[in-house]
Amino acid sequence: MNLFPLSGTQCLCSLLSSEGSAKLACLLRVYFPLGTMVSWEVDGAEVKDGVLTTTEEEKGGHFSRSSTLTLSKARWEDGEVYTCTTTTPVLLDSVTDPYVEEGFSLLNAPGEI
Repeated sequence: MNLFPLSGTQCLCSLLSSEGSAKLACLLRVYFPLGTMVSWEVDGAEVKDGVLTTTEEEKGGHFSRSSTLTLSKARWEDGEVYTCTTTTPVLLDSVTDPYVEEGFSLLNAPGEI
């Protein structure tokens, strides 16, 4: 599993793979305020199919949540750019992290889960 820090937040993006699919995960940890939204884009277009976002969990006055985007192996191998965007309600600020790794193959993924 590879982890990629998202600039300016406590968010990590990772790729989890299995035989026929790929799952991108955006993990938001220790953030504030409540109501931070997560969305996914593929090559700049928002997608909702295959997206699962958890409810926000509170601990010590901060929040956490995760969101996953599940793709077919064929779609993952198309080389599209996948983006997880977080938007905070108070700041109306978005943080975006494009994820693309050239030459990555699900067949030879190190640390495959």
